[in-house]
Amino acid sequence: MLRRFYLDAEVIALNPSLLHFEFGSLAAQRMYLKDLLGCKVIVSFRGYDLNYVGLEADDYYADVWRQADALHLLGESLWLQAQRRGCPQDKTLALIPPAMDSKLFDHEAREHNEAVGTPERPFRILSLGRLEWVKVRICAAGSQTSDRASLACEYRIIGDGQEFEAVAFARYQLGLENEVQLAGSLSPDEALKNMQWADVFLHSAVSEGFCNACWKHRLCACPLFAPMPADCRENVADGETGFVVARRNPQKLADKLSLLASRPELRQRMGQAGRKRTQKLFRLEDQLSDFESLYRKVLEPEVASLERTRDEQRLAAAQVWEKR
Repeated sequence: MLRRFYLDAEVIALNPSLLHFEFGSLAAQRMYLKDLLGCKVIVSFRGYDLNYVGLEADDYYADVWRQADALHLLGESLWLQAQRRGCPQDKTLALIPPAMDSKLFDHEAREHNEAVGTPERPFRILSLGRLEWVKVRICAAGSQTSDRASLACEYRIIGDGQEFEAVAFARYQLGLENEVQLAGSLSPDEALKNMQWADVFLHSAVSEGFCNACWKHRLCACPLFAPMPADCRENVADGETGFVVARRNPQKLADKLSLLASRPELRQRMGQAGRKRTQKLFRLEDQLSDFESLYRKVLEPEVASLERTRDEQRLAAAQVWEKR
């Protein structure tokens, strides 16, 4: 316990009325702070914390389910996963997705107007993510696809991590050193240039929460191809802004990529639809408003008390002024 006090000393010194843990894994061993500080607690779950952290213990989040005043999740899929992990159905919660300023992503020059996949104009595929075990199938799936689909492809993978050498070796074994480029970690500006370069964004993670990279690519009017679990179906509108297929299915992946390569009007329609969908559903204004509503709901008694105190102070000040 003394070690916990030491690690959480800065939080304790703040003496907050509301403590918001941005990830469930951060809250799992810290719910003691609720009683210690006498504060309200909100816990966010964003994907990995529900999908694979603590699976070895059935009660890993038992303290969170019992003591948190409210939960924040990115979408309905994660809420279902929280219930599978033991969260009661009547828990106070808010489903608030990520948000982004669409002005940061230039798309005006984006036009998919030619069939691609030839040596003269290869099909440009882009993946972006940490090269960890949950993401590493990006290379395995994408590389096999470019080979099986008999398309001339340029496949760029942006990211770094513990599996970088394994991915590089897989590329060598498949004989795809010329087709697959491992870009490593890039700056945001360099990553954005690659988003604008790509014909399609491929995301084939083993496990995913919501995938911020997907809707960033949508803002660049780049269609998405997502061999991913159901977690992200509310992120990708299948057949509208991209395609969703089962994981570990390279043949299905190849078929859909071939379709997108041969039909520029489909890429154009999906890219534009994706940008419009993101601008409508993932607005910063909505996110800020939703979080404010959540905080007010959790803090309602305290907020009401503060407002009464302020009203009383204004009234007292007015009375003093009148007496003058």
